[in-house]
Amino acid sequence: ILLRVADRLLLEDYDIVGSSRIFRDYTITRDLKLCSSTNWDHTGIEMPAGLWRLNHNDPGLGIRMRNVNLSGFDKETSWYPNCKSTEPIHFSSDKKDGHFDYVSSAKNVNIVDVRGPSMIMNGCLAANDPGVKDIVITDMDGSFDPARVATVGALVSNYPHVTDILGNTCVDIGNCMAYCPGVCLRSIFFKVEQFGTENWKL
Repeated sequence: ILLRVADRLLLEDYDIVGSSRIFRDYTITRDLKLCSSTNWDHTGIEMPAGLWRLNHNDPGLGIRMRNVNLSGFDKETSWYPNCKSTEPIHFSSDKKDGHFDYVSSAKNVNIVDVRGPSMIMNGCLAANDPGVKDIVITDMDGSFDPARVATVGALVSNYPHVTDILGNTCVDIGNCMAYCPGVCLRSIFFKVEQFGTENWKL
């Protein structure tokens, strides 16, 4: 599912299957490949890192995922080795200011991936392109908690400017991402003049 130029979305009651044995057999018998090019990514949800509508049109929300199942993205070595990467959730590269403001949340989201929680999404790729290192996705029921004990939390970029404020709460899950149980985070943006601010400290 490719989300572009889209804000305030509700993705509800979806089963997103990256590949199945039936689809694999279909492509193999016809000498086809899931990814025709080795530069292609195979993803379940490709979401932007920033809102499309801004200022007075700002909807205040990116995507709300409810009752969503993602599976079949962990067969990359045996079923679709030609793909560059395979992720249940991926960020598009159309965000250029380096800040995540696609305010998003998840509830009852089940990701089946034998590679572990680090493969929910690749924060390292997001940090490199589009250069976003402050991802925050609110987990409303502990769906993303690798320990399966949290009732609420957040999936965040694993960088000190995001996690240090929470002390030792966050757990590194790999791929430049961390899970922080028992927190509800929000972002605050400061806009300042471009001149005369060299001695300011926030």
